[in-house]
Amino acid sequence: MTGSKDHFQLALLGLLLALVGVLGTLYQIFGLRLLWIGLIGIGVIPLLVWLAKWALNIGQVVRTFGKRWYVVNGQLVIGNTLNVALRTKTLQEIFGSFLQSFGDESFSVFRAAGKRAGMDFAVDLTKELRQLRSSSIAKSGKTEAVLMDKLRLWAEYDSTTGMGIFNVDSIEFDANGMKGFVKVKNSFLSIERSGSFSLCGFLEGYIEGVVEILLGIHVEVKESECASTSGSGCCLFRIKPVK
Repeated sequence: MTGSKDHFQLALLGLLLALVGVLGTLYQIFGLRLLWIGLIGIGVIPLLVWLAKWALNIGQVVRTFGKRWYVVNGQLVIGNTLNVALRTKTLQEIFGSFLQSFGDESFSVFRAAGKRAGMDFAVDLTKELRQLRSSSIAKSGKTEAVLMDKLRLWAEYDSTTGMGIFNVDSIEFDANGMKGFVKVKNSFLSIERSGSFSLCGFLEGYIEGVVEILLGIHVEVKESECASTSGSGCCLFRIKPVK
């Protein structure tokens, strides 16, 4: 399936062709003005296609996830669920304090809690999107196209909640199950933080839980790179099938 990255590269190529056409027209290279005008037209087409796709994607996100946030009686409601807004540093301090006090034992507890949270969230997400009559969430079957549609829908949803920007375009499906990587940019557990240990065990379990309920596939998720220790700005989670 062609990803958004491929569309963007095609748009850049179109822009380059259009610029060459403009230069050829301005400086009358070879005196073939009509040729260069045609090149501008050819270059503009993929650029306009990419802009249209980008606008449609943004519109889909707004239509699907817009008007979800409101406060009533001191309670923050997002979709169908109650939430609370905390500073990311507050959450980092809570997680970090437990890890420093209890070590690996607390890491496994956070991981287990993350999986339960991911499973529970996936149930709520499915319910909310069915209420919104989302065609992607209603699709049945386990073809690659259907599974990727659901994963991208989840990634778009969670990317609007402050957890970070989720990218799921590096996923593959085969006879053994699901494998690949989920990249989280500006994760709430690592952003503006540097340290010798990662706090992302919660997200490992969370991604496992979401995938298990949303797709019906059992996977194992391990963080292979953490932004707080690497300084890369992204946390990388490796997904592999459970045998």
